[in-house]
Amino acid sequence: MTPLIRSFRSSTKQIIIGWDYTLKQQIDLFEPLDKHKRLGDESGDGKTPLHFGHRIRKTNDCAYQKSSRGFSSVFVYIIFVFFLPRCFAAPINERHVYNVYDLKSFGDDLELFSLSHDQDSTRWAIFSSNHFSFYEFWISYEIKDGLWHKPAYTGIPTITSGKYRWTIEHNALEIELTDINHFYYSYSRNYARETVDTKKLKNRIVFGELARDSDLDGLTDLSENVIWTDPLNNDSDGDGKADGFDQNPLAAPANSLKILQRLHKHIIEQELRAMPSGQLVIVEQFDHQLMEYERDRGLILNMPSDTIDAYVNVFGWGTPILTAAVKDTLRMYKVRFQFFIAPDDAWGYEALYDWDKKRHRWIRKRIWEDWIAE
Repeated sequence: MTPLIRSFRSSTKQIIIGWDYTLKQQIDLFEPLDKHKRLGDESGDGKTPLHFGHRIRKTNDCAYQKSSRGFSSVFVYIIFVFFLPRCFAAPINERHVYNVYDLKSFGDDLELFSLSHDQDSTRWAIFSSNHFSFYEFWISYEIKDGLWHKPAYTGIPTITSGKYRWTIEHNALEIELTDINHFYYSYSRNYARETVDTKKLKNRIVFGELARDSDLDGLTDLSENVIWTDPLNNDSDGDGKADGFDQNPLAAPANSLKILQRLHKHIIEQELRAMPSGQLVIVEQFDHQLMEYERDRGLILNMPSDTIDAYVNVFGWGTPILTAAVKDTLRMYKVRFQFFIAPDDAWGYEALYDWDKKRHRWIRKRIWEDWIAE
């Protein structure tokens, strides 16, 4: 696909007039969650708090939340937009959310980030999980007491160096992630928006059912809904590996690759190795050939361009899409690479490559166009 030409569905931005509050959180998300930790009754209301492996104390009538994980000490500033002119009276871990702790059935890697509600009193849960080998945000809302809508995957990574703005309004929630200067693609922006109609109780599920794995392939049915594998077939691509143990669950190994396909594979794997995380990624199919790619960790979804468009229409922007087009110029090979997250969050380059016959490796001769979306 050509840079920034692909048509994606745009999330409609709405102007929100409300009250801003800031919760200062000291967080690290790379140590396994201790699911057995419990907290005391810090607000003195007689209720024990939810237990998600956090230590939380009350400061200035808002919540100061410190994770029990100790990889590094980084402050993440999270700005909430509420329609209420004050913070909740009780600490964040003691807000009355009925059985929201059933979120734990989504996996032991779960970390609850926030509990809040919009103007229509719809209650929201924002949490992170490394369901796909990298901590990312998922969101859900409460349909009625103890019954929650199945989590929606945002594709937004949970990064300690990022700033997040969560906008809550009528039956809708939007997350914006900015200033990810820790990554090699600096100043990235990811967007996610979940709009619901609480009067239509379709597609509802209780959290006790979230661990269901109908085909026993190691992936929950919810996961297979996100990565578009078949929840009733334990080997969606027919390569002999169960989906839960297949790094490329949508593509079987190719019998043989032509020279252009081999260069395409080299470029993609080179960029995958350079990524600082195992975040779920999509690779656009090249030359009508689905193929497998190797990376240190994380899933890879290989899709044709029309399937990628359909995927984005369902899940929105946020999941990185890697494209590498290769052309033979008779003397050398021309490569056009693009790393796409959103129209204002993309970068790429064009370069010339040659094959070193003596050392049996690809050599990049030069890059003549290097661009970053503004």
